Amino acid sequence: RLEVESRGAAWSHRILEQKKLRPPVVIANRLSLPDKAHALHLRSLHFADRQPFVYEDRWININAVPAIKKTDLNAVSANEWLVQEAPFTGGEFGLSAASASAAEAALLGINEGAPLLIVDRITFNQDQAITSVRLAYPPGYRVQTTL
Repeated sequence: RLEVESRGAAWSHRILEQKKLRPPVVIANRLSLPDKAHALHLRSLHFADRQPFVYEDRWININAVPAIKKTDLNAVSANEWLVQEAPFTGGEFGLSAASASAAEAALLGINEGAPLLIVDRITFNQDQAITSVRLAYPPGYRVQTTL
C-alpha cells in the first residue's frame, strides 16, 4: 500500500484465494513446518489506480502468528498486518526474472510470456519462519533504492 501511495496512486487489493491447507513440500521445508502441518495460503492482486500492480502468492506459518486466523485480510493486506503484528528479526530476499504464465498474464493484464520481476521473500522471528511470499511485477515496474 505504502509503495503505491508513494507513487501518487490509490491502492486497493483483492484476495483471489484464502485457504488453510498443507503446503507443497518446498514451502513446508522453507517454513520449517512439521509433517502434516497447515499454513494459510493467500493469492492476492494489488492495484494502483485500479490497474494491476503486483500479483502476490503468500504462505503464512499459522503457528508463528495464530492471530492471523481471526483477521479480516480483505480490510488490511496480509503484508501490512504482518508488519504491524508479527515482529521479525531477519529474512531472505531474492530477485529474479520469469516469463508470465497464462494465469499470471490474465491477472496482470499482460501477454503470456511477458517478462516479470519476481521478488521472493521469507521472514523470520529468531529461528521461526513467519511467511514466504512470491511477488510478480509486470513490465514497467522499477525498483528504486537509496544509499
